[in-house]
Amino acid sequence: MTLIDYIFNAEIGKIKIDVSSSCNADCIGCYSHAVEKDPTKKLPLEIIERVLEEARELGIKQLIIAADGEPLIDQDYFFNVIEHATQIGVESIVYTNGSLITPELANKLYELNTSLLVKRNSMDHQRQNEMLRADLSERMLQWIHNLVNAGFDYKRLALESFVSKVNENDLDDVLRFCRANNLMPYFEEFICIDQSQEVLEEMTMTSEQLLESFRRYQQIDREEFGIESKVVPSSRRYGISECTFPKLISIDTDGNVKKCIFDVSYGNIQTESLKEIYERIPEGCTGCSASVLKD
Repeated sequence: MTLIDYIFNAEIGKIKIDVSSSCNADCIGCYSHAVEKDPTKKLPLEIIERVLEEARELGIKQLIIAADGEPLIDQDYFFNVIEHATQIGVESIVYTNGSLITPELANKLYELNTSLLVKRNSMDHQRQNEMLRADLSERMLQWIHNLVNAGFDYKRLALESFVSKVNENDLDDVLRFCRANNLMPYFEEFICIDQSQEVLEEMTMTSEQLLESFRRYQQIDREEFGIESKVVPSSRRYGISECTFPKLISIDTDGNVKKCIFDVSYGNIQTESLKEIYERIPEGCTGCSASVLKD
């Protein structure tokens, strides 16, 4: 089973916890910029530890750290969370831009059985930096090699990117890099939630354009690497046909508990137990432009 198969396994409960709103990049299209947040705000570690233990009792087996910032900026805090999750049998999946992963950190992450999705929008350093709005591309690529040298492969390491008008052709070479280094590509349609009209016009592709790009990636996989990747016309992710994120609950740095990536809060873990809140969250998908479950 690959990392991506594991993330999208409908039988595995997931909880996403935002550990930081601080970031060393300013990526185009990052929807966390839509709401101004205090970059210093974090949930107390004792609350996160308690929530993880309650989540484990509810059958949740995956901790996802994603979305609101670069989690490795505060490494002491980050590793306290990851280590506690590991101790109680919850596996960690981390989205990161990869710019802070030294060889020592790569080894530590590997030993903690952490899985990673590392940002890579282009193999061209200038294009990558333009999309990051930060001069980090060369360092990020070197740190990806640190992870490979530590033992990470497609089972626990993916290169992650959105597919947009700006970089859809660049992903041809990102895909080739993934296959050549035994890594998993994770290419997803640009997320339109909370974006400005200007960003939407610059980045968003039509369904037909997205499908055309996916079919080109599929051709590269088949002809250059002998890999048969599925392409589903309704899917917003390359090689993935189903979305199991309706089974995902999210907790922001204020402690609000939400379903998937939506803004509706069902309670706050600073004043209630996760079990109490969990029982109020409706089952199934509530309807989302990001859903791939379309007829």
